[in-house]
Amino acid sequence: MSIGLAILLFLLLIATPAPCLAHASLESSAPPPGTVLAALPEAVELRFSEPVTALTLLWHLPDGRQLEGSAEEQGRLLRIAAPPDLGTGGYTISWRVVSADGHPISGATGLAVGAEPATAEAGDAAAERPWLAAAAIGTRLAAMLAMILAVGAGLFAAHVAPPRPVARAILRRAARWAAPLALLAIGAYGLDLLHLPPAALASLPPWQAALGQPRGAAMLLMPLAAAVSAMAVLAVTGGPPRRAAVWLALAMAAASLAISGHAATGAQAGAGRVLMLGHAAALILWIGGLPCLLVAVAGRRGLGALRRFSAVALPAVILLSGSGFGMVLLRVTEWQALAGSSWGRLLAAKLVLVAVMLVLALANRLMLMPALAGGTSATRRRAVGRLRRSIAAEIALGVAVLLVALCFRLTPPPAAAPIGQDAAGTRAGYARLEGDGAVLDLDIRPMPPGRVTVVAYPGDPNGEPLQPRSLRLILSADAGMPGTGQGLAEVTFWPGPEGGWRSAPVDLPHAGPWQIEARIGLGDGREVIATGEFGP
Repeated sequence: MSIGLAILLFLLLIATPAPCLAHASLESSAPPPGTVLAALPEAVELRFSEPVTALTLLWHLPDGRQLEGSAEEQGRLLRIAAPPDLGTGGYTISWRVVSADGHPISGATGLAVGAEPATAEAGDAAAERPWLAAAAIGTRLAAMLAMILAVGAGLFAAHVAPPRPVARAILRRAARWAAPLALLAIGAYGLDLLHLPPAALASLPPWQAALGQPRGAAMLLMPLAAAVSAMAVLAVTGGPPRRAAVWLALAMAAASLAISGHAATGAQAGAGRVLMLGHAAALILWIGGLPCLLVAVAGRRGLGALRRFSAVALPAVILLSGSGFGMVLLRVTEWQALAGSSWGRLLAAKLVLVAVMLVLALANRLMLMPALAGGTSATRRRAVGRLRRSIAAEIALGVAVLLVALCFRLTPPPAAAPIGQDAAGTRAGYARLEGDGAVLDLDIRPMPPGRVTVVAYPGDPNGEPLQPRSLRLILSADAGMPGTGQGLAEVTFWPGPEGGWRSAPVDLPHAGPWQIEARIGLGDGREVIATGEFGP
């Protein structure tokens, strides 16, 4: 591998974590967690950072009973119908949803009628059974590796060198294990989605849940791709038919990784899928060919196989680099909060692994390949041994990089404080403004009096986000309240990095109630006015 190739690989692997910043997260709830009301509302509304699908909803009622909930899904908004009104006491809804990238998240939010409820924090409840997520990751990694081994061996046979008997045995075993491993991965994913114990695999719900999501359905392509590649190598003599078959296998394998996940979500999902398709294909060609190369370098024509593999790997790594940077451009985020976060530690671990891979690649290029090309037979034998150990280490590190990449789903990237709290843990407020064709959700933190910051989420009555041209609020209070008057504060907003509109800090001298008027400038020149109230 040349120095230029190693540099391109380094740039690629730095770029690839960025698509992981698309985790769905809860942005706001109405009413906010811990609200005390005179009567139950018609529904509890949860607004997420991207569209979600409800998996399980469970109401915990004041009399100790549990009742399955129902919800209306409106893009990023989940409207959960209220349970029967049992009078005073605490009502908590625990929820589990899945976003378009296939990642489930859980949480709970509580309210009370006539009394303070037990606190119910919104967030991820997966810690109750953390091994479910680990099992889903481990089984998916195993299925991916079987597919990558099989398809990579087919590509190696078609473009580098005929596989030796050991490589053929690896190919047969990988293709044989691809189907049961994919089936196991689908079942584990279904358990993780619904948060069920392993015994539930004997029932339909986990299988239906998994296959109902793009990620679960995509796993069905893994054994098909492995089988096509194995048939191409073991049953086709060679030439154009074999190459056509292995390229079909590569297309199916790449599609199994590209039609779900972070790159397939967001406003530019089509472009993300195209980039991820090329990214996955190049990755499979590179990683999948290394085991066959490990076997080939020990033969009489090992140097020729190594040179031909390098010639094939170079355009693959260029494609990896270009698609990685393309995905970065599709998803821009802030990196200031990385230090000290779990997500940041995962990223650091991945970069360390990549750095070691680069050291091995440079050592191969600068020391081992020249020794293999010339010198005495004893020197060449030593070079072959060191080269094989280096390739084996690259394979192990490649598997570790894949594992770390899959583990990004265990923790969201650094984000704002949980809904209902500011960074110091104090309460935050919520208000909803409504107007003709527009709804505005406000997250106000901390609760006044004092200096507050407001985050606004404009949308239409169906829950779909609006993209206004401008946004400002006018806050007023009753004239009889000390130090107040009409038009006390005017707040101007700017688009934030995570979909909301953020204000500069504003001083509110008392808790309210505040009358709020929002003026939302739309792209067609119209201005929509929405009004509401905030405070005790």
